[in-house]
Amino acid sequence: MYAQVRKAGRSGRVDIFNGNYGMFRGIATSIGILVLAYYTSHSLITYKLGLVLWGLFGLALIRMHRFGKYYASELFIQFIDFKPGEVPSKTESE
Repeated sequence: MYAQVRKAGRSGRVDIFNGNYGMFRGIATSIGILVLAYYTSHSLITYKLGLVLWGLFGLALIRMHRFGKYYASELFIQFIDFKPGEVPSKTESE
């Protein structure tokens, strides 16, 4: 589907949602590693920073999931909406 949408020159919004999904996937991964590193190097007595890290991790996962759904729905809408043989616009192809 993506190849057809890109060929038609209508992949601008799809690419933005995919980029945001990838960004939040990287943020979630790095915060997850920080959570693991925090709990292996600190005792459980100092828990405030751990809770903040867990909150940030959850927030990044929620945003990642949200942009993944936006990506899928926008790709599907653009795929359904374009007509075969549609000529790409000049602004999209440059």
